[in-house]
Amino acid sequence: MGKGKAEHSSEKLTLAEVWAYVRCPYEHFWRYVARITAPPTARGLVEQALHQALSAYYGRKCENVVQGVGQAWRGKLKEWGHTDDTWDLLVKFATVRARVLEPFLSGRVVKRDGSRYKVPQMSNEYKRRAMDSGLPHLTARLEGRLAGAPVYADEGYTIPDAFSDSVEIASRNAWPVPDSVVGMDVPFRVRLTDGLTLDGMAALVTRAGPEQVSIEVHDYGPVCLPTAVVRRDLRVVAALHASEEWIGIHRVVFRHLRTGATVSISRLPGTGRLLTAAIAAAAGIRHRVYVPRLAAQSRECLTCSYYGLCTDGQDLLDTLDPTLLAEIGA
Repeated sequence: MGKGKAEHSSEKLTLAEVWAYVRCPYEHFWRYVARITAPPTARGLVEQALHQALSAYYGRKCENVVQGVGQAWRGKLKEWGHTDDTWDLLVKFATVRARVLEPFLSGRVVKRDGSRYKVPQMSNEYKRRAMDSGLPHLTARLEGRLAGAPVYADEGYTIPDAFSDSVEIASRNAWPVPDSVVGMDVPFRVRLTDGLTLDGMAALVTRAGPEQVSIEVHDYGPVCLPTAVVRRDLRVVAALHASEEWIGIHRVVFRHLRTGATVSISRLPGTGRLLTAAIAAAAGIRHRVYVPRLAAQSRECLTCSYYGLCTDGQDLLDTLDPTLLAEIGA
C-alpha cells in the first residue's frame, strides 16, 4: 500500500493525455502506449496550416493570418512537387465554395422551421447549390492533381476542403494584435492534488492589464459549443487554474475557429470536474484499461486518425483481451 502511494505521489499527466483518454481510451493507447503516429489527414492540414500561419503572424513574418495561411499552403504544395497551376485551382475552389456557403452563414438560407444550418455542407440544399456552381467538377480536377499527396482523406473530407477551411478560419477570426501577445504554445502546470499535477499548453497568451494575462483555447470542432458547456470544458478549466505560471489570469477565451465565435470565461470554477477526469484517466492508464469509444459513440470515430487501426476489417470489441480489465481487481 505504501508503495502505491509513493507512485501516486509523483504522478504527472499532460492535459493532452487526459483529453485523449476521456475522448477515447484507445486513442490514448495508439498515441501514447503503442506510440503510433497518426497518418496525416486532410483535416489535420487545417490545424497545421493555421498553426504555421499564427506563428508567422506573431513572429512578424507576414502582414496577417490569411497571408500566413497562403505561405503555409504554398510551402506544402512545393513539398508535394506542385506548381502554381494547382495553387490557382485551389484558390478558385475556395472562392466558389465560399460563395456557395455565404447565404447559409449570413442566415439568408435557413431550414423550413427558420433555424440556421449548423453544418451547411451536410444539407441537401448546400449540395444542390454546390452542384449548380460547378464545385464537384473543380473537386474532381483537384483530386486528380493531388492524388499522389501523402494525405489520408477521411469521410469525404478532401485537401481542397482543408485549404478552403484554412482560409475561411483565418479570415473569420478577429485575432489579437501581435503587440498584445505574450507567446504561443506556452506551457503551464496545474497542481490538482499534492500527488497529481497536470501539464498543459496555452495556444495563445495575451496581456490583459497590469500583471494579468488572458489564455486562449482553440477548438477545431464543427459546431461552437454553448457557453454552459464551454465552462465545463477540461481545457478551459485547466487554463483557469494555471495560477502557478502567471500572477493573475484575467480570463480564458474559448475560440471556435471554424465560426470565429469566442466565449470568455472569467469566473473561476472548482477543480472538481478536472480532478475527477484526471484521476479517472490516471487510474485507467495505470491499469491499462482501454475500451474503444466505438463501443458507444461510433459516429465520433469516423473522423479519428486511428479509425483504421481500430476496425481494419473487424470489430475491435471482438479482439479485446478481457484479462486487461480483470487486472483492476487483481
